Amino acid sequence: MGSLLGETIDGRYHLEAALGEGAMGWVFAARDPSGQQVAVKLVRDIDDDLRGPQRFLREVATLNQLVHPNVVELFDFGRDEQRRLSYLVMELISGDPVSKLTSSGRASPALALMVARQAAEGLAGAHRRGIVHRDLKPANLMLVPLPDGSVRVKVLDFGLAFMHADTKLTKTGTAPGTVSYMSPEQLQGMQVDGRADLHALGVILFEMLAGRLPFHGGNQVEIAFAVLNATPRRLDQIVDGVPKELADLVSKLLQKDRDKRPATAEGLVDLIAEFQRRSSLPPVKVEHTGRSTDPVRDWSLAPAVPAAAVR
Repeated sequence: MGSLLGETIDGRYHLEAALGEGAMGWVFAARDPSGQQVAVKLVRDIDDDLRGPQRFLREVATLNQLVHPNVVELFDFGRDEQRRLSYLVMELISGDPVSKLTSSGRASPALALMVARQAAEGLAGAHRRGIVHRDLKPANLMLVPLPDGSVRVKVLDFGLAFMHADTKLTKTGTAPGTVSYMSPEQLQGMQVDGRADLHALGVILFEMLAGRLPFHGGNQVEIAFAVLNATPRRLDQIVDGVPKELADLVSKLLQKDRDKRPATAEGLVDLIAEFQRRSSLPPVKVEHTGRSTDPVRDWSLAPAVPAAAVR
């Protein structure tokens, strides 16, 4: 990845700093021709005739029409033929991924529900255009502090959803995605719809509230078996202070049968909003502490609880 620093992609986007690397490619901070800072995701070629670079570029054009405050904005896309890399150009945002929360301990119910509601709002906008994320996980949800102290959730990596279109089991017997957050139908290689994303959001909500994942195993195969067969204990049975109604909602999202989950992301937004109203949960505000040159964001975490301490 470092060898690309200082390079100009497709003659237009100058790569200034490496931000991350994943299974599908690399992310850089870059400058566009006008000098604006952007994020550039470079995507490795897909070794698959049915989902090759040209189809990827045609399909991601649909994503280019998706404009929603809870989805990272896509500015441009294309292909650098010289380097055999497809690329996505997105807004460069500053914040913390939800994975920072889940690695630190339990989130407060107010924070967890705020994250789930805004993520569901972003998913709803995508689902209306026929776009299913298929790899929703804490690392793909970014918490962005706003000037007034409020927080906006941004869903990342919708661009790679097209890489997994018409998901089938691969030659190695695994389905694309992150096993702990995948729905049973996705693990079985079935055609998926927006309810697979709602299952993933249920896993994330459980993890934020409990401080651990609902499905366990010593390896990916054991975790997949648990997702397919195990029923997690209810949150109100293992975590003090979780209301029964909230535990009901999470259990509904984690149903094996997708017909028993909320039918749409819009419906989930309504369920969360109603619970927030009746529970009088306080609005989530971000506080900055520490040196002004190196501020620390305080996301109102409850005290970290080791998994062994959760009943």
